[in-house]
Amino acid sequence: MKLSIVIPVYNEEAIIEETLSVLSTVMVKLPREIDWEIVVADNGSTDQTRTKVIESKLPKVSFFSIKEKGKGLGIRSVAMKSEVDFFGFIDADLSANPESIISMLEILQTKKADIVIGSRLIDESRVHRSIFRTISSKIFNFIQRMILGLNIKDTQCGLKIMNKTGLEVFKMCKEKSWFFDVEFLCLAKKKNLKISELPVYWEEYRYKDRKAKLKVVRDGFSAIITMIKIKNRLNKK
Repeated sequence: MKLSIVIPVYNEEAIIEETLSVLSTVMVKLPREIDWEIVVADNGSTDQTRTKVIESKLPKVSFFSIKEKGKGLGIRSVAMKSEVDFFGFIDADLSANPESIISMLEILQTKKADIVIGSRLIDESRVHRSIFRTISSKIFNFIQRMILGLNIKDTQCGLKIMNKTGLEVFKMCKEKSWFFDVEFLCLAKKKNLKISELPVYWEEYRYKDRKAKLKVVRDGFSAIITMIKIKNRLNKK
């Protein structure tokens, strides 16, 4: 069985080598029957991200690049070429502890779900982040439930893994931005796929000097507009 984990990146030269090292250390703990790979999906970086990935010389790590920006577009571009048994992605800052990948894969292998998503908002989750960020996440999820009727506690956690059925649905998505997760999960619900939320250990400050690329106020307004577009798009299907 083959597992592909994608790391979407844009100008991550300062952290990408350590991220790949940490993630690779977790992946080697997977059962022997799992043939895994890590794909760095670059969205037009202008720094030395590509060079750092190549210089890492880590086995089972490859680099995929597109010129157009968009986290969703980058991950889906890799997905469109993928025929693996299990497909997932994790943010470059590894805020969601990658050790959760092991448990998530077990859920998929036992066919208890088609998609497993990390959640920062389940009671069992251990979260180290600002109160402002936590409140913002809760507000975001309240709004998406109002607009899209999606009853999932945390749609935006950057760690998700799916089986082949989930992958085929993921390939159908159109959203290019940060909020591609919402469209994916809405479409998965519409297709009656089983979605499981798993509490994760969340460390927002793993890389203390890294600045967050998502701006809460600016991107919050964009999220609402995007949700409305997603709703209209899904209603036409």
